[in-house]
Amino acid sequence: MKAMATPFAMLVAAGLLTACGGGGDDGNDPVKLEGAYEGGTAQRFVYSLTLENGDSWMLYGIPVGSAMDVKGLARATRGNSDGSRYFAQIRDYSYDGRVSDGSLSGSYVQGQSFRGTTTSFGLTNSFTTEVVKKNDYDYQAPAKLSGIAGTWNGMILGGDIGQITIDAAGVLRASFQGCNVTGQAQSRASGKNVFDVSLNFGPAPCRLPGLQTTGIALSFVEPAVGTQLVITGITPDGAAGTALLALR
Repeated sequence: MKAMATPFAMLVAAGLLTACGGGGDDGNDPVKLEGAYEGGTAQRFVYSLTLENGDSWMLYGIPVGSAMDVKGLARATRGNSDGSRYFAQIRDYSYDGRVSDGSLSGSYVQGQSFRGTTTSFGLTNSFTTEVVKKNDYDYQAPAKLSGIAGTWNGMILGGDIGQITIDAAGVLRASFQGCNVTGQAQSRASGKNVFDVSLNFGPAPCRLPGLQTTGIALSFVEPAVGTQLVITGITPDGAAGTALLALR
C-alpha cells in the first residue's frame, strides 16, 4: 500500500483500506463488493474500503513521489452490489473544508479488482484499483485493540500535525496544534479487521470545533515506512468529515 504525504515526512499515514475482501455468496444472493482496493490513475490515487453493510470509504489524493498527498475523503452509504456492479450516492469531504454530494459507480470482481467513476464538486474522476495484498493488511482477521494501542505521530486532514494516543481499552486522545480530540475505538461487530470509532473535537482552533464524528479505523504495516493508522469521521448530519493519518 502507498504511504500518505504529510508535512513532517513525505511518508506517513495510510492507505485507507484494508486488504483482501471478504464478502460471500449467501444462497442465491449475488457476491457483494467487500474489502479493500487501491490504485487510481497517473494523476490521482484512490483507496477504497467497502464494509459488510455496503458502506464504502475512499481516500484520494495526488502522487508525491512514491507517496500520496491526501486531498479528500468520500463516504458512500449502503451502496448496492448486484454481483458485478456497485452503485452508491456519496458525500465528498475536501481537505479545504468543502463538501459535495455525488455518486459512485463501477464494476468489480470480488477479491480482484474494482473500477469505475466518482462524480462530485462538478467533476467526474475515473479509477482502476486492485485488491490490497493480504500481506499488507488482512481484512478477514479479527480486529484487536492491542494492534492500534500506543502513541502515533500524524496529522488531521487539512494539514495540522500532532500526536494520537490510544490505550488498551480503546480510549483515544489526540492533539493537533492546539486542537484537542478525545474518542473511543472498539472492534467492529462484523468480526472483520476494522474498528468503529467516535471522536469528540474541542473548541477552536479545531477544524470541527465542538463537533462529534463517527467512523472507522484500521492500521497496517508499510515495510519501508512503519505501521500506519487511518481514522475517519463524519458528523451525525453528514455536514462535515475528516480523517486522522498517523505513523509509528
